[in-house]
Amino acid sequence: MTYEEVIKTMFPHNPERGFYKKPNMPATQLGRLLMDYPRLKSPALVEAFYSWKGFFKGGHLLVTKERLLFPDGDVRLEDVLSAQAQGDEVVLMVNQGGRSVSFVIKTANEKDAKTLASFFNALANVPKAEQITQKVEAIAKDLNPHEIRWIKLKDAVLDAIEKLHLLYQAGKISLTEWEIKRKELLDRL
Repeated sequence: MTYEEVIKTMFPHNPERGFYKKPNMPATQLGRLLMDYPRLKSPALVEAFYSWKGFFKGGHLLVTKERLLFPDGDVRLEDVLSAQAQGDEVVLMVNQGGRSVSFVIKTANEKDAKTLASFFNALANVPKAEQITQKVEAIAKDLNPHEIRWIKLKDAVLDAIEKLHLLYQAGKISLTEWEIKRKELLDRL
């Protein structure tokens, strides 16, 4: 499971409780939240958010494909280690520079804290990039050099086809040109 899949499946969409995810996020509320995060240049980067208001307090959390952003922190999804609900707060443990650091995220109530803790724990269980790299390297050791060259050639051809398709979509080459060049590239495999 990827981070994007976890966001789509584990982050609830419940406007009554302040949980929103794509494609049904209120633009004005999201726009107000983005003012607190000048590094986020576009609302399109936000995949989901949680926002709540109390009588004298409130809070929010934004989720992108790569990060969690909240008033006290900006955390990469792959750095999330675990989370635990404690009353109306979530204690989020993250890896920062090789050591475990905790953040406390306030929520509207205990139910929301448990929901967010469950979501954060699902993020923690996604295979990390370095784990995937280690597995790929272990598999690559068993391949002979000819197989590795073929895999690299295949990847290069597919990348070139993708770039050609972008040129076609941008109107820089015609459909006929795209199909001819695509066929030429595929014939190299």
